[in-house]
Amino acid sequence: MGVYGGIRALPDGSVWEKLLWNRWRAILRFPKIAIVKKESMGVLGFTNAMIRRDLWDAHHFDEAYGAGGEDGEWARYWFARGYIAVKSTKFSVYHSHGLGLRALRKQWKYWASLASPRPFQALGFRNEKGA
Repeated sequence: MGVYGGIRALPDGSVWEKLLWNRWRAILRFPKIAIVKKESMGVLGFTNAMIRRDLWDAHHFDEAYGAGGEDGEWARYWFARGYIAVKSTKFSVYHSHGLGLRALRKQWKYWASLASPRPFQALGFRNEKGA
């Protein structure tokens, strides 16, 4: 189905991001390559994934996941049909938001909530006419 990797904090990331994303990985010593056969939180996050074109053409993102989580649904769809994903440490992205521990916890909870469709909700910006 696809290949994906982990996330590492950028040099200017927060101390907590560096501890969680960089140091945590070093301590746990993830395998360099792993075969993934079932869904889990963050599996095949499309910030850093390569997928087969024929599978994409056969099943696109479910637009009901307007608030996020569509990549997890896509992976779940193909896992249910017997496909696998490959996780490789060589295919990682460097990404940081500069979040502290409390904000990282809140973000993690939000990511966990994306397991079911949630329609996109506008942030409430108004145009010049106040509408």
